[in-house]
Amino acid sequence: MEKMDAVKEVLTDKKRQVCEKAKELAQITRLKRQILTCEEVIRRNELEIGKLVYAQYEEKAEAKESGEDVCQEDLGVETVRPDVPECFAKQCTAIANAKRAIADLSKQIKAIRTHS
Repeated sequence: MEKMDAVKEVLTDKKRQVCEKAKELAQITRLKRQILTCEEVIRRNELEIGKLVYAQYEEKAEAKESGEDVCQEDLGVETVRPDVPECFAKQCTAIANAKRAIADLSKQIKAIRTHS
């Protein structure tokens, strides 16, 4: 009877370990999905910044073609940089928030993995 109790105890312990591991994997999967969402936020906002930069470039190029007094340097990205903090504050804030969230989620994943 003692052997049966020992086997039962080992099986119960293994079952508990498997359940805990499954829960950890589910948590990690959920956190990784959140990281992917944050990465998508970053990608969308970077694309939006690119569109806005190009629109500014295009406006300056059209002004030059129409004969307005625009120097060559005005067509470069360098002239857009001073406006970046103001023009793209919304996108830059979203990107920074997403990067912070990714860092926090990555720490949570690491903590789950080291806990195992």
